[in-house]
Amino acid sequence: MPRAQAAISTAIALSPDDPELRIDRAGMRAEAGALREAVEDLDHVLARAPRRADALAMRAAAHRRRDMASLAATDVARALAIDPDLPEAWLERGILARRAGRDDEARAAWIRVLAADPDGPVGDAARLQIEALELAASPPARR
Repeated sequence: MPRAQAAISTAIALSPDDPELRIDRAGMRAEAGALREAVEDLDHVLARAPRRADALAMRAAAHRRRDMASLAATDVARALAIDPDLPEAWLERGILARRAGRDDEARAAWIRVLAADPDGPVGDAARLQIEALELAASPPARR
């Protein structure tokens, strides 16, 4: 991963306003736990293309992981206003709702993800969230 980040950083130095490069690097940085740096890349993209719903959803995830739920919720709302069917934004909305104890809202958001991305990675993540929610809600087994 460090080599890939170095390569993409070199590409960004040559083309600093390329949103795709910035989004790719933000994803790498977020995966490596460098959330503040990921947000910086996404801020750069959104300053130039404020209607990039994908970048808003990605930034929402980074904010959530940094325990900045209010900023995450704002980004999710903006992303869904731009693209009401964006699975990544619905996934984040569900995670935020679950963390706030709004389980029904979380489940509804994840079901929307499954409708939009049933066989993709975002759908898989929503499926895992629903399973965890159901396990937490199920009564303990009797002996």
